[in-house]
Amino acid sequence: MATLTRLALPAPGAPRSVLMRLLGVAYVVLATLVVFVRPNALPEGVGLDPSWTIGIARAASAHLVFGRDIVFSYGPLGYLIDPIADIGTTTAIVALRLAVAVLVFAAVIDCVYAASSPYRKILLAVAAPIVLSNAPSDIWPTFYVLFVLALRTVPRRGDTLPFFGAGLFCGIFVLTKFTLAIDVGFIAIAFFAVRTWAVRRDRTAATQSIADALAFAGGTIAASEFKFLSIDGGLPLAVGIEAAGLAGMIVMELWQRAGNGAATAARRIGIGTLAAALVFLVSGAASPAYRRYLSTYVTLADGYSAAHSVVGPAWQLEGALLWLAAVGLVAWSMRRQETAPVAIALVAYVWTIFKLGFVRQDLHVVYFYGGSICAALLLLFCARTRRTVVSAAVVFLGMGIILNHVRFESYRANLLTYLTPSVLVGNLDTIVHVNSFGAHIDALDAERIKVDTLPSTITRAIGKRPVDAAPTETAFVFANNLNWDPEPVFQTIMAYSPALDAIDTHSLEGRHDDAILYSFGSIDQRFPNGDEPFAFKYMLCNYAPYASAPQNAGTPLLLLRANHPRCAQELGGTVLTASWDQTIPIPHSSGRLTFARLWIRPNLAGRALTFAFRAPPVNVTVSFDDGTSLQYRIVTANGPDGLLVDPLPRNAGELSELFSGELGAKATSLTFEADPRWYHRPEIAFDSLAYEPKP
Repeated sequence: MATLTRLALPAPGAPRSVLMRLLGVAYVVLATLVVFVRPNALPEGVGLDPSWTIGIARAASAHLVFGRDIVFSYGPLGYLIDPIADIGTTTAIVALRLAVAVLVFAAVIDCVYAASSPYRKILLAVAAPIVLSNAPSDIWPTFYVLFVLALRTVPRRGDTLPFFGAGLFCGIFVLTKFTLAIDVGFIAIAFFAVRTWAVRRDRTAATQSIADALAFAGGTIAASEFKFLSIDGGLPLAVGIEAAGLAGMIVMELWQRAGNGAATAARRIGIGTLAAALVFLVSGAASPAYRRYLSTYVTLADGYSAAHSVVGPAWQLEGALLWLAAVGLVAWSMRRQETAPVAIALVAYVWTIFKLGFVRQDLHVVYFYGGSICAALLLLFCARTRRTVVSAAVVFLGMGIILNHVRFESYRANLLTYLTPSVLVGNLDTIVHVNSFGAHIDALDAERIKVDTLPSTITRAIGKRPVDAAPTETAFVFANNLNWDPEPVFQTIMAYSPALDAIDTHSLEGRHDDAILYSFGSIDQRFPNGDEPFAFKYMLCNYAPYASAPQNAGTPLLLLRANHPRCAQELGGTVLTASWDQTIPIPHSSGRLTFARLWIRPNLAGRALTFAFRAPPVNVTVSFDDGTSLQYRIVTANGPDGLLVDPLPRNAGELSELFSGELGAKATSLTFEADPRWYHRPEIAFDSLAYEPKP
């Protein structure tokens, strides 16, 4: 709100004419129309992305508690930033996208007003809509924060409350997607650390910088935990705590501004202390649900790189590394300027989007290049010396060329597509007639999800039972109006660590007379049943297929809770070691399920690579008794939970036979491969466990 009012009200010491203020407002409106992206309807057919998109929207509408009932990389507001709209969410998605776009361009025009030279004003005003229209909309909030920080590189009076407001803004997006929370966290830590260090000899300025940092952190946590406070203590308590914290911040800010001359260090420390108390209050005993939400985010973030490691074209990585080097050099050239804090914040931002784009180097790479050109624009704006300006300009133009090429390869429009009059008119029509547009999207969603209708035999057998869909095809549940009771990690491709696997298993253990719609398959050539191996083992021992269900192509296997556990006592094995590329025989026992527990650990170099870039992939080749072999990628973190290796189903038919007790598809050996292997320890530890099914 402070940024928006600055557009219309004269700034102290730099009054603007009415015409300039009107031009600023007009610019924000026009630029918002340029970058606005209309939500899409669901694509036809069951799929990975539509299933989780519907899942998080329906989970939020059903008031499931994220972090407890639902564990996913998106939070309770995640459906608002996803490009696919579920029934009833279109208006809310449009409203949030409009709000974020307006704030971003209000910050842009604020930077334009603050620019000292005409070329910076023109460059920023013209280039910002072009580059932001080609950047994924869910990275706009992070870019807004960068603009806010760029205007406040030197601590000064009156900044504490705006930083608190920026923190409130960021806190809302902590409820959307964990990558946004990580991005903002790294950026803020880098910015405030460098800014405080730069003014460390000035006690007053250093204290102000610390107070600003605490206010930013307090605002972020205050906004993000509001929903969870209302869960734990009710809405009145949540409103009361948040209102008290905000009122306290405003009172302290007014007290500071009312002082004669510079505010004293004691007052600034008081503001910071208040913000710190707010942080402690909202993240401590007041909200157990909030702490659990944050802890599951940390767990998801910790294993994401290793689970989703996908290699793409080499030239994309080479271009990204050159870009990282260029940003580092330009930032280094700005080290003695007052813009050093925002330069370091930009370096932190570029590294986080590098991780985001190259952990899964498929279409995710657009996140990196789309975000990078935004960073290049801000870097060029912050440059001061002629050498820095020239260097930043070269980087900016180079990133524009690469981004356009990446978009071409992924069958997307070029950079200037969104500036056409037809696009602007279409965006304006969507915004003005948002209700009719939402009704149109809802009608498309209702029609397209019908292709996921199940045979009546299956729906009658399920009846009113609570039902889950595994591993990913949640859309089956909603298309057939079933009673959805998901495992917390409701798309099991996200259960990529023993901690997440245990959450799902514990959920299954507490159920009775339930059903599971199980579809054979995984992503990225992952090992079958390797995403939540312990939970899959529980399913094998406690569920049986519904005999009358038709096994048509694309129809999931219906599993019903068995009357009694189907597995006898576990038979343990001896821990052995093997080397890379060594053929490891699988001990076969007729009538038994054999699981291999694996301990594959990266060395120090592998851990460093995983943190800075992505995890080095590990593959396993499985040989079968019929002479065939298949290669899969191993999610190594889940190895100790035990992967089913004999019998190992290779398709939906063999999966159905497995749950029916027909133990075919005999696997004879495993061979582990890593390229390059020097990122892992030279030996692999493993043992086998056998379960004997009961008759």
